[in-house]
Amino acid sequence: MSAVFHVSLGWVAIALAATSAHAQLAVSANDNKATLDNGANKVVVIHNGSGKAKESPFYNPNGLLLLYRVDGFKLTKVAQAPIGRWSQGIAFSRDGGTILVQNMLERDIQVFRFDGTTLGDTGQRIKLSGGGAAIRTAKF
Repeated sequence: MSAVFHVSLGWVAIALAATSAHAQLAVSANDNKATLDNGANKVVVIHNGSGKAKESPFYNPNGLLLLYRVDGFKLTKVAQAPIGRWSQGIAFSRDGGTILVQNMLERDIQVFRFDGTTLGDTGQRIKLSGGGAAIRTAKF
């Protein structure tokens, strides 16, 4: 199963393929992306041209955080939110209620809340001494 839709100035293709009991989400765009799966949900970070020069026709002032729900082979977009620029890493909290996004150019971690239907930016930023390129939460 696959779908193609337009996000800003870049085309994004989403394909689902069965592996084990989980669906895999592959997203391709005109620039980089990152994906994360917490079982029931898939989160995709798309640069959306945010790392390009302002003079570029592909420039956008922010990236995008896209959240999808997976039900068997069905993929449903649940929420979307603007994020920082050239974002590199994403992580769920253990309960799935918090999503962390690393913004490379802002040198911070942006904190989102997710209640199962609504995705909201908390306004909280965790400052980093450099641009973050990967993130992982601890397993206890």
